[in-house]
Amino acid sequence: MQLKSLTVLMTLVVASMIVSPSFAAIAPSTQNSQNNLNIAKSGDIVTLSGQGIDPDDDTLTISWKQVGGEDVELTPSNTVAEPSFKAPDVQNGKAKILSFELTVTDPYGEVGKSVVKVTVLPRNQSPTADAGADQTVTKGDQVTLNGSGTDPEGDSLTYRWSQVDGPTVSIDDPTSQSPSFDTSDVIRSSAIFKFQLAVFDGFGGSATDTVLVKMNAAKATLITANAGPDQTVDEKSTVQLDGTCDDKLNRSLTMTWTQTLGPAVELSSTADSSVTFTAPEVPNGPLVPSAFRFTCQADGGGTATDVVLIKIKPVNESPSALAGNDKITMSNRIVYLNGDGTDPDGDKLQYSWKQVSG
Repeated sequence: MQLKSLTVLMTLVVASMIVSPSFAAIAPSTQNSQNNLNIAKSGDIVTLSGQGIDPDDDTLTISWKQVGGEDVELTPSNTVAEPSFKAPDVQNGKAKILSFELTVTDPYGEVGKSVVKVTVLPRNQSPTADAGADQTVTKGDQVTLNGSGTDPEGDSLTYRWSQVDGPTVSIDDPTSQSPSFDTSDVIRSSAIFKFQLAVFDGFGGSATDTVLVKMNAAKATLITANAGPDQTVDEKSTVQLDGTCDDKLNRSLTMTWTQTLGPAVELSSTADSSVTFTAPEVPNGPLVPSAFRFTCQADGGGTATDVVLIKIKPVNESPSALAGNDKITMSNRIVYLNGDGTDPDGDKLQYSWKQVSG
């Protein structure tokens, strides 16, 4: 009796836990299976797809066996053509190689085998950044920024501070968690500074956060300016700024409002002590800061300034849902529901179906 040869074919499909299959790579035949490179990431659902070809068209049985790497569970069993497993966790900077042998057998005991290898890479999780609480200081103070970061995988973190708004100051060590700067040489008597902290985990993950530092005037002079208390307001609301000037010499004073931070708005006036504006729409998320400088100038010379911080709060608007057209179907048929939704704020939506009758 002449021996026959069974041909073994395999493919590998890697699918995310959330989305549809992201790629499919054809595994080579037995002769070059050792060079096969199939990539998955931690948490992926990996499907092994096996097939046998028999020259006599005999019915074949299939069996999968893990022959290398960290043990995983093949579901629903190892005797189906397409078992699946969840790729194991992998530490950043490392990789795990899993090997699986596919065996096909005909009714007469003839056997064909092939091996597929799956390389599992880490799925990096981004760190978080915290630039610390907003601060109020006095001109001449040495200011310390208090940043921190955390990483869900315990990766070593690096830091980078940068100034994004306000009169330019020199940060003594931008790569420190807690750098400092001196306000003594700031030209203005009052100002608002905005700083950004970026945190990096060394594996492509990063996060940012910002902090505001409000600098008040060092001491009273002949002229004083007061821009009023800081406020937190809703988007689209009317905001009133109330400034006051005082001159110990009782001279005639000129007042000016200037926006120095945040989304541009139109003031009802720039030359009155009390002015209004409409808070702009802002995206859902953190409060959006805006700042306004109030300047008092006396006839014959002499000025004073103060700044007020207005934080704009987004007002969430509910999304709308569309469950699609009513459907008529026959029994024992698969019915597909086609839903959709829109959000006036442009937020990312999540969907959930629930049967309410029938």
